[in-house]
Amino acid sequence: MNRPILTLTLIIVSSLHPAIAKNVEIALKHQLDGFLSGYCLDMVGQGEKASIDKPLQSHTCYSYRGSLGIDQAFDSEKLTQNQLYITQFDVCAELSELSVGAQLNLNTCDQSELQQIEMTNEGLIRPIANSDLCLSSGLTTKRGRNGTSDHQIKTLTLQECSDSRAHFQEWYGRSAE
Repeated sequence: MNRPILTLTLIIVSSLHPAIAKNVEIALKHQLDGFLSGYCLDMVGQGEKASIDKPLQSHTCYSYRGSLGIDQAFDSEKLTQNQLYITQFDVCAELSELSVGAQLNLNTCDQSELQQIEMTNEGLIRPIANSDLCLSSGLTTKRGRNGTSDHQIKTLTLQECSDSRAHFQEWYGRSAE
């Protein structure tokens, strides 16, 4: 087989396979007071020791290290299907309820109403069942490891979507590449 035919064959075959999902971190569009690399959706704990039994938080993004943290890596394809899926832990984000102050817990993926969460083109993360509520990073900041780490942590809850809170409610997905 000569090169032009081989190249054409590879192009045709690769176009028949669906795109391979990448892991992405979900980061706030605005830096706020984060000085390492902003804030990302994050599990409580570190790496493989992260807890699936605690709600997600807004935490320093790990991509400044050159790769995504496994406790911050979400499946990009599932994100387009309105599901926040953490690949390494095989769990989905699930709202505790559909009201102001609700937290984002982790659970077995089941497509329930509380797991149907969209990320809009504007970067808002909100429940499909109530588009007036947006995932919001908290106003106050604490340092990790009881104040001894440069990593910063904020709470993460549902709040009313509003222009005045936009800096705390606009997110985007980014890969480490």
